[in-house]
Amino acid sequence: MINVRDEEYLHAFGFHLRRLREERNLSQEKLSMLADISENQIYNLENGKNNPTICTLKQIAHALKIESKDLLDF
Repeated sequence: MINVRDEEYLHAFGFHLRRLREERNLSQEKLSMLADISENQIYNLENGKNNPTICTLKQIAHALKIESKDLLDF
């Protein structure tokens, strides 16, 4: 079960991910294709519903052309 602090962190991560994606003028669909993960997963991450794995973070960072650590710099 996710506690309240974790939920707040996941929402903050999702907001940050959405901002990074939009700064690059990418749709959720395009990011999902570039990262080779489902569009539904991108949606859930941006809405704080999923807790990503390290490998998912790596794929998203590569698709956004940033370092993995930059995904957690929020």
